[in-house]
Amino acid sequence: MLKSVLVSMIVFVLLVHAYTRTTNVIPGEADYPNLNANPMDFLVVMFQIPTSVHVHFTLFYAGASARESHPKPSACHFVVQTGSETEYTITLHEYWKADPLNLTLQSSLPDQPGLSKDIKIYSASIPVDRYEGGRCHWQFDELAYSLDADPTTQMPVFFFTSDAHGGSSLFRFLCAKHEATRESRQQELCGGPRLDYATWLYRRPEERNAFFNDPQANVRNGYVAIGSAVTVEFHDIDNVVQSPPDVIY
Repeated sequence: MLKSVLVSMIVFVLLVHAYTRTTNVIPGEADYPNLNANPMDFLVVMFQIPTSVHVHFTLFYAGASARESHPKPSACHFVVQTGSETEYTITLHEYWKADPLNLTLQSSLPDQPGLSKDIKIYSASIPVDRYEGGRCHWQFDELAYSLDADPTTQMPVFFFTSDAHGGSSLFRFLCAKHEATRESRQQELCGGPRLDYATWLYRRPEERNAFFNDPQANVRNGYVAIGSAVTVEFHDIDNVVQSPPDVIY
């Protein structure tokens, strides 16, 4: 038992020593991201958001080595020890930097039966090379969203890939008000992204739980690439334009 503990501790020390950092970068250090004076690569995204959905977007940038499926030790990672005294897990944390994404209002969609009321169309141009690459190869990594009801929770919209032939083009999120209970007040809730619905099917309140609890409808780790025509849609199932009643002759 003592021998296995000693071996585990030695392995842990060697692993930690292999990583050149144990803390994140700070301003003034060589690997801290510096703004690129002339970004050249942009990802253009169109957004459809009803006024009743209170959503905000954040851009995340990371070192390229951090985006590998099995990242290698480098100056762009720091190591975290988790686990018990005899079991050690080495977790790599990539350096990242977050920026808000500002949307530009383009127009409004006319109200259509089956869709949310008062949908606004926005555009945004995301600079992939907003920061100088440097030794860490800084690059755009992820677009995330948060809601007014829970601004600290960041949920992924999509991730970026350098593969020019990879990626998706449509990300659809459906939102509703979560009913108040004794323990919690009413708050906004969004689910998705959902690429598998050509039309918006979930309009009735009784379908709400099935919608948000259907894991097959969620598309995780969706990627986009430069050159893709990307659209992000948010819909409010509590505020739907109703179809006119059937005319009876």
